[in-house]
Order: sequence, then structure tokens, then C-alpha cells
Amino acid sequence: MADIRSSDRMLDLSDAHRLARGKVRDVFARPGRPDQLLKTLRGTKRIAYARRRGVRAWIKRRAGLGPYRYLLKEYRCYLRVAHRAERLDRPIPIAEFGSVVRTDRGLAQVAVRVPDAQGALAPTLRDLMRAGRDDAVPLGPLNAFVRDLYDLNVVVPDLTAGNVVLDASVSGGRFLLVDGYGEKAFVPLRTWFPAINARALGRGFARIAAGSPLRWNGTARRFEAQ
Repeated sequence: MADIRSSDRMLDLSDAHRLARGKVRDVFARPGRPDQLLKTLRGTKRIAYARRRGVRAWIKRRAGLGPYRYLLKEYRCYLRVAHRAERLDRPIPIAEFGSVVRTDRGLAQVAVRVPDAQGALAPTLRDLMRAGRDDAVPLGPLNAFVRDLYDLNVVVPDLTAGNVVLDASVSGGRFLLVDGYGEKAFVPLRTWFPAINARALGRGFARIAAGSPLRWNGTARRFEAQ
């Protein structure tokens, strides 16, 4: 397991290699730690948050978690899923992450780097679907991942093929969530009522299958070849 302890030193990411860019966060290789990634809030998001007007926005900036509140939903989700996985003796279908560190781009979440078979960054499910080969997506590990999300009641409001990666560090490979999870709603109905969450997961998997070489069988809750 990678050592994901934080450091008191602020990290300079000006020369760091950016591996991915999302709508909310950028992902960098952590300088000096090839086994780790750093997820930073995009500068435009931090600027927009700082420019919000009104008393409520001022109170949030002064007394709340600032623009990093989204981290709290992820930590809560991970802990809840890990606890349930422990009781059911199941693997945790979310990529491991740790503390936050200070960088010149604001606070960064430290995450373990998930590898592919050659040791490079793991491909996303979207990458595999676009590979153009019938065998590019291993259905066994993918459907094991699907079962884990249902059985552990993982709340994934942003379930996309780009938020799922294939980890080759275990025999046969396994799929892991790397983003998009955690309850967004003020009233966490999907967490409280698994049936509601199951319907939402089904819709998310159906969207992933649309336009891909796979078919989603909602009755059996599994992906199948076209």
C-alpha cells in the first residue's frame, strides 16, 4: 500500500505533469512520488467561489469549508462504503485516497495512483470502450464492480465511463471509482433508501452503455456484449 502521508511543505505544481482535466478538478502526478496523484480544484472554480456575493457566501468563506466542501461528501461516502464492505467482507470499489496537502493551486487531495498492466496510469472505462476491440472491456471484472456498487449502496450522482478505471495491480483486473461519488442532496435519500439509489445506478449504467459496444441488462443488473 502506498504511503499517503501529508507534508508540512507547500508543493509547487507549476512544473508538475497534469494527467487529466475534469469539469471541477485537475489531476497531477505528485512530484517525487510516482505512486501518488494530486487532485486540485480548478482555478476557475476557486476564483468563482471567492467572487460570490452576499452574507451567506461571506459566512461560508469565513466559517465553512470554503470551496472544498465537496471533499466532505467524498470522505463520508468512502467511510460509509468501507464500513459496509468490512461487514460484508467485500472489496471497496472506490480508489484509495488519503489526506490533503497544500499546493500553489490550493488544497490537493492525495490519491493512490491506479496502474495499468505496464505501470502507466490506468485506462478509464471510456478509454476501453473506445478501443474498438470486442474484448477491450473485461465483462467479468466490470460486472463484479456493478454488483459491488449495488450491494454496498454506493451513491454515484455522476456515474460516467470516465469516472471508472481498470486497476491491473490485482489478478484479472478490477474496476474502481475514482470520481463522481458521494451524496449531493441536502436530504440523503439515496443513502437512506437503497431502492432509490438502485434505480439511479441503473439509469447511470444505461447511459454508459448507450453508444458503446456493450448492452445494459437492467433486469439482471449486468453489462453484456452487443
